Amino acid sequence: MTAEVQSPPPAGEEVQKEKSSEIEKRIEKAILAPSKKEEKRLLKLSDFKKRQRKNSIEARCMYYGKAISISAMTNTELNKKIRAYIREFNELNKPTLFPSAAPVPPLPPPVAEPKPILFKDYAREYLEVMKKDDVQDSWYTRQESKIRLHINPVIGEKPISEISGFDCKLLLKAIREKKIFRTAEEVHSLLKQIFEFAQAEGIITKNPMARIKFQHAERTHGRCLSFVEELHLLNIAKGTRYECHVILMLYAGLRPCECNSAYIEGDFIVANNAKRKDGKVEQKRIPITPMMKPYLPLIANLQKLLGCSLQNWFYKMNWDIHAYYCRHTFNTRLVKFKINPELRELAMGHKGDSVNIDTYTHYEEIAETYYAEFQLVDYRKALIHAQSMPKILTPKQPKQPRKQ
Repeated sequence: MTAEVQSPPPAGEEVQKEKSSEIEKRIEKAILAPSKKEEKRLLKLSDFKKRQRKNSIEARCMYYGKAISISAMTNTELNKKIRAYIREFNELNKPTLFPSAAPVPPLPPPVAEPKPILFKDYAREYLEVMKKDDVQDSWYTRQESKIRLHINPVIGEKPISEISGFDCKLLLKAIREKKIFRTAEEVHSLLKQIFEFAQAEGIITKNPMARIKFQHAERTHGRCLSFVEELHLLNIAKGTRYECHVILMLYAGLRPCECNSAYIEGDFIVANNAKRKDGKVEQKRIPITPMMKPYLPLIANLQKLLGCSLQNWFYKMNWDIHAYYCRHTFNTRLVKFKINPELRELAMGHKGDSVNIDTYTHYEEIAETYYAEFQLVDYRKALIHAQSMPKILTPKQPKQPRKQ
């Protein structure tokens, strides 16, 4: 058997393989370690080479492909020209021909964390900006007192974003434990308005009042005063600054908040109707009845009261009557004397569906008929109906010890 002899590859193929391998290595080297461009250096005095000419000395330099030539008659003069040229050249070409490392940008100033918004500040701003121009002054004063007396002592110092539903529930529970249920209703409504507005503005993400149920307070309907109670109330108010307001409520049926605007115009008492929304001003006219005629000089010099001072005066008497009972007494008296229902609603300022525009127009044009109808309501005739009206006597006074 003869061994097979492999013929060597031709020389051309070996050369081609070596070249291809070198190219691949260069490509890898270029990819792994790319070459950096050499940074241009500054022009120096040692870069120039001098040579003697026939009548002068010449200094030459090649600076990145740019030929520079300076000549002078003496060596001292040539050195001065070279130094001046180098100084001017480096100063002019430094920004473009001599790039420097990019400056490190300064660190941004630290952003101060926003101060937390306290509930008392946000609630005050909400009432001042969003409500004050759209509501009556009495409503604004009442809500401001609710925030100051009942809300701020509990959650006023807390950031509004940290108030939870538990805080609001405990606040309302504490108010109900004081047995002021109507106040708890108003506080619930006010808190809900404030938190809903804050959520709409993006101040808070969740409304803590969203899952707290509204609890209605027990209400007692107003009643009219008996003849004995009426006389007793007039005796208490006599000589005080509240006397005129009590008379206007008893004998003109005005609401407590309407008394400040009352004045006499001919045979009528004119006052602003408080039950009108959107800032609309509407006046109502109540004929002067025989019961009110003795008090006309007092009404002419009406002394205005501030806020809820009239309501507070009734509360401080520690008597089971309220200011609105006077208005109910006037309404009941109109019913007992069989005053036209439309005229009665017109005087009370209800202006419901039954009192239409024709009624207003008719009795505004014929004011004498409107006035004459109310002359039937006489204070003396009220004595006849005293027996039929409910008699609720004044609170019992403690018994005095017998004299020995």
